[in-house]
Amino acid sequence: MPAAVPLIAVVAGGVASAAVGGGIIGAIVGAGAAFVVSTIGASVFPAKRPTAPTSSASLRPGDDPTAPGAGRTQSFRQPITEHQIVFGRCKVGGPIVFIHSATDDQGRADGWFYAVVVLAAHRVRAIGEVWLGDTLATDPKFAGLVRIDRHLGDPDQAANTNLIAETGGQWTADHRGRGRAYVAVRLKITAEAFPSGPPNIAALVEGADTILDPRTGATGWSDNPALCLAWYLTAPCGWKASWDDIDIPALIAAANVCDELVGTRAGVHERRYTVNGRVSLGEGKIAITRKLVAAMAGALVVSGGRFFIHAGGPALPAATLSSDDLRGDVTIQGSRPRRDLFNGVRAVYVDPAKNWQPTDAPPLLASNYVAEDGGEQIFRDLEFPLTTSVSTVQRLMKAELERIRRQREVAFPANLSALRLRPWDGVTVALDRVG
Repeated sequence: MPAAVPLIAVVAGGVASAAVGGGIIGAIVGAGAAFVVSTIGASVFPAKRPTAPTSSASLRPGDDPTAPGAGRTQSFRQPITEHQIVFGRCKVGGPIVFIHSATDDQGRADGWFYAVVVLAAHRVRAIGEVWLGDTLATDPKFAGLVRIDRHLGDPDQAANTNLIAETGGQWTADHRGRGRAYVAVRLKITAEAFPSGPPNIAALVEGADTILDPRTGATGWSDNPALCLAWYLTAPCGWKASWDDIDIPALIAAANVCDELVGTRAGVHERRYTVNGRVSLGEGKIAITRKLVAAMAGALVVSGGRFFIHAGGPALPAATLSSDDLRGDVTIQGSRPRRDLFNGVRAVYVDPAKNWQPTDAPPLLASNYVAEDGGEQIFRDLEFPLTTSVSTVQRLMKAELERIRRQREVAFPANLSALRLRPWDGVTVALDRVG
C-alpha cells in the first residue's frame, strides 16, 4: 500500500523555499517563495519591547506588572504602551488613560476617584462584569460606591457625559475615544470598601465584533480562530491585506474544521477549536499570527501572493505522487534527531475558573513512545495563551505530539506536475521500489 505523508518538500525547477515557524511544513510549488507560519506553543507572556518606566505611584502593593497574568488582567499607568486586541471572550485590564479626584457628596476632599481604562483598540461586542481587585463590582459591599460607564469603541462614539459634567473641564466633549473600548469608573473611596486605596480594574470583554464569516456573509462577533486570523490579516492594526488576498475556499474549510463538534470526557460536546484571549500589538505581527495559528493547530501559508488559512484536522490526501512525477532521486529520512524528539507534553492555558490566570493542563505522556525512547520520559513545555478549554488544550497537545512522532520525511524532487500542490497539502507517495 502507498503511504500517505505530509508534503514536506516539493521543488519545481530548482526554486528555493522559505518557511517561518516551529518547523518547515511547506515548500515551493509555484514560481515564487511560499511563506509558512505554523507553530504550537507561542509564549503566553512574551518579553515586551522597551517602554518608558512605570511610575511607582501607579501600582499598589502586590501589583507586580512582571508577575504571571499581570499583562492580561492588570490595569496600569504608563506614558508609552501598546494597544491590545481582544479575541473571543476573556477578562482583561488595560492602560489607565485618565485619573481624577474630586470632593464627594459628603464634602470629603478627593472622596470621588475617577479612572478611564482602555480595554481594546477596536470595537467590541460587549463589556460585561467588572472586577475591582479580585471582587466583582456588583458585590454588596460596593453598593452606592461604584458607577461604571461602558463604551464599546464605536467609530463615532460620543464623549462620556458624566466625566464632562463632573471633572471640571479635565474631560471634554473632544475626549471621545473613537474606536477604543473603555470603561469610565467612579469610586467613592472609603476605608471599609477600599482599605488599600483605588483597586485594580479589569473587565470581562467579548472582543472584536467586526469579523466577517464568508460562509454566511455576516459580520459580527466570533471566537472561531480561522475567522479571527482572517480578520487580523485584513485589520488596519494587522497585516492590512485585502480580502482578495485571502483564499476563501481554504478559509471556509478551516472555519468548518474549527466549528466541528468534538466529544469530551465530561460527556459534553464542544467545538474543536476556539480563540479567547488578548494580544498586545507590541508583540509584532508574526508573534500574534503564530498565537492564532497555534490555537487551531494549523498553518498560515502565503503562496502565489495569497493567504491560505488551515486548521488542524482530519483530511484526505490532495494528490498522489508517483514515479511519473519524479525528476531525481527520492531521499527518505526514517527518524528525527534524538534532540528533537519528545514523548510527553506539559502545557499552560488560561482557565476562566481560576480568575483567568495561566494554569497547568494535565500532562500528556504516551507510553508507546516512552518505550520507543528506551523508557526515558522526555517532556516538551507548551503554552496556549488564547485557549480557555482544558479539553481543547489536550487536543492541541496530542496534535503536536503526534506531529513530531511521525518521523519519516520524504524529499521528493518533482517535475512541473507538482505545481498543482501547495504547502500544507497532504499527498500519497506511491513508489514501487520503496513500498
